[in-house]
This record gives sequence, C-alpha cells and structure tokens, in this order.
Amino acid sequence: MHKSFNHKKFAEIMRNCKHKWLITYDDSQYIRELFSFANIIPWDLTYGMRNITEASDQKGKELFISNYLKTLPEKQQFTLFEPKVNYRIKKVPTT
Repeated sequence: MHKSFNHKKFAEIMRNCKHKWLITYDDSQYIRELFSFANIIPWDLTYGMRNITEASDQKGKELFISNYLKTLPEKQQFTLFEPKVNYRIKKVPTT
C-alpha cells in the first residue's frame, strides 16, 4: 500500500461520491475498515507478469470495492459505464 497516499481521505471522498465507482486495493484489514460502507469483494489471483517459471508462481489477494457491484460476474466481462447508444443522423435535403 502506498504510504504517501491519504487512503482515509480517499475513502471519505468515495463515500460521498454520487457516481458509480469501482476500485481495487491489495487486501488488508485497514482498507476493509476504511471502506466498510461499500461492497467489498475479495479476489485471489496469480500475478501473470511475475510467473516466468512454475517456481515463481506468486499469488495475490485483491479487493474489489464498489458502491454498486455486489458480486463478480462468473464468466462475462463487465463494464462500469452503460452501453453506448447509436444515434442515427438524419440527412436534411439541400436546396
């Protein structure tokens, strides 16, 4: 965790944010307490860039923290924003 970053103030700002938001943090009890007002989803992962050999397999624990997401989708990719709407441009005849 970054020591020079004010995680407490950031959590307070996110508590009052009216927009949908999703952030990730390394799992820690301190972060869980700061964001206890939000949905916290633990996630175990294997760091891909560090896994050069089988012996270098490094596991990590992350937290998905959100004010709208309650569970992670099983097999589908999810987006933070609503789907785009395709607008049709009506051609106006020129005279």
